[in-house]
Amino acid sequence: MKEIYSSNNEFDLQFVKGLLEENGIKVTIKTDGVGGYLRTIGGDYNLMKILQVNEEDYELAKELLKANNVTKQPTSKQPNYVRIVAWIGLGVLLAGLIYSIIDSFL
Repeated sequence: MKEIYSSNNEFDLQFVKGLLEENGIKVTIKTDGVGGYLRTIGGDYNLMKILQVNEEDYELAKELLKANNVTKQPTSKQPNYVRIVAWIGLGVLLAGLIYSIIDSFL
């Protein structure tokens, strides 16, 4: 898989994904950040997402984007503050859980 486009704007991302898929190009979305059970619906809205295509489709995808005036967004890692807030939230949840367990025994 090869990176063709990246953005944290969901509308732009879905436009590019739809454009590629309409032309028979399989697209995979890779997302940075917290995932799995910690991600809620809509919780990844502002995270950087990367569209990847198969290597054999890369040149065609690049031509389609150029023909539709879609420029490749610079890939950047998700801002550190998002990870920090996620860890703080997890810490607060764990502290509350530990407090309630200890309080139930006293």
